[in-house]
Amino acid sequence: MGAWGYKSFENDDALDWVFELGEAEDFSILSATFDELFDEQEDDYLDAYYCARALAAGEVVAALKGKAAEELPDEVTAWLEDKAQPAEDLTASAIKAVGAVVAASELKELWEETDEFGVWQADVQGLLDRLG
Repeated sequence: MGAWGYKSFENDDALDWVFELGEAEDFSILSATFDELFDEQEDDYLDAYYCARALAAGEVVAALKGKAAEELPDEVTAWLEDKAQPAEDLTASAIKAVGAVVAASELKELWEETDEFGVWQADVQGLLDRLG
């Protein structure tokens, strides 16, 4: 994963996902992203690639609920226009996915090896708080 910061959109995998989001017309991309996190796990191991995508999708759900992060990519802001609030089951899926990433995942392990683990963990916890 190429990352230049600890925030959800500060890595290549998340920005690649944002491109996919821009082509989506409905919330199905969000559900599919959360589903793929768990569908692609091996032996309860959550791959960093899918984790980064799930965090980005979680940020979009939080924004749909009116609790956006301070900085969102312009493409995300444009996609959010004229979108309704998400259904509760989508919010529940986001909470489950983001919680799994911060609890035990390859992405968490990668951040634990850096000096920015604490700020990454706090940022993800902030996302969980905004989703709740």
